[in-house]
Amino acid sequence: MNADQINELRDLFRRSMLDWDVSVSVKVMDDIAYVSFDLWQTKLEGSFYLSDNQWAENFDCPHYITNRESVWQWIAMQLHAKLTS
Repeated sequence: MNADQINELRDLFRRSMLDWDVSVSVKVMDDIAYVSFDLWQTKLEGSFYLSDNQWAENFDCPHYITNRESVWQWIAMQLHAKLTS
């Protein structure tokens, strides 16, 4: 993964959160990008890897982050998991 790909992921999350005034943190370690932010007083965190030049989460059944809609789908999945746990 290169700096442009990391910046693309960071910008995608930031653009998706723009209307909510949420700051997004993206850190990279060992070819995994760790994304975290607070939304509606809830801490959301995820780790993403590059698969065929697309950002994906979860190795078994990946959810791809490709646009603003997929970011919000990921957020919905994270919130659902917090509600049911």
